[in-house]
Amino acid sequence: MTLPPEGGALPGALPLSPDMVSATATRRRPARVEIRLLGREHEVASAVHYRQTAIGACTVEAAICAGGSAAAGKPNEDALLVMPPDAPGEPVLLLVADGHFGADAAELAVAAVGKAWASASPEVREDSEEALLRLVRMAQAAIAEAGTQGETTLLLAVVHNGTALRWASVGDSYLYRLPPGRGGRRVNRLDRVWLGSRLIVPIHQVTRRGRFELAPGTRVLLTTDGVPEAIRNVPTLGARQIRAALDGGGDRPLDALVRTALDCGGEDNIAAVLITVGGEGCAGVSKPPREARWATVWRALRRGQRDGG
Repeated sequence: MTLPPEGGALPGALPLSPDMVSATATRRRPARVEIRLLGREHEVASAVHYRQTAIGACTVEAAICAGGSAAAGKPNEDALLVMPPDAPGEPVLLLVADGHFGADAAELAVAAVGKAWASASPEVREDSEEALLRLVRMAQAAIAEAGTQGETTLLLAVVHNGTALRWASVGDSYLYRLPPGRGGRRVNRLDRVWLGSRLIVPIHQVTRRGRFELAPGTRVLLTTDGVPEAIRNVPTLGARQIRAALDGGGDRPLDALVRTALDCGGEDNIAAVLITVGGEGCAGVSKPPREARWATVWRALRRGQRDGG
């Protein structure tokens, strides 16, 4: 069989556009399957917008909702971001933000943190408190520079080596740690302070932070206050009810949790991210979108022809 010219099509195959040839020929690493959900793009009451992706042996879910039927006509000011690794061993970033007085502050925080994380700078990706504080400072700087009067909570979590999670929190978004089996609790302390132009104290004084290990089977939930306030705003009972909703959710536990909050009369915006730790941790890479696998197929075909196939 004769090989096609460089950049050409195999006999009987559909021709590849120059853009597709260029994209597939130059891509050397799996594409990052980023999840970015912004509230102003999802403002239909009671509609849950849900995403799920695999990272190594872990599952990451994300969901955003404007709230129940009573929220009809009201803005959705929450936002979330998930940035999986694009190579084994790289950390995973999870973020939720609860905007106040408009969606601008939450969106600016997501954009600033996402841009800094995508740079792959060790200054923001290393396993340290200072790295997370840098991300929080960048979010605050972006909001202040834009001059918006809005404010936002910011809850960040970074999974390192698939076995440990470091977190930072400003405001009153909730971080739950649910170990395998039974039990679970809210990890972070809640504060009535937010990122924005009114913030006049140093970032490190208002940023709660911590770190914990991730055993196989552990679930970690980041959520704005729409979920726990709808279910019950008591840490122990809230965690118990959250676990029950997740356990009954089949292969879409976060979707089930958000719908449980709506069934309980939840009217507030919801942005939530759930990571479930598999047996081998989360140190693998996220599955690339279908089109990102053309390069692998093309290289395999060419390699087969060189080997005499």
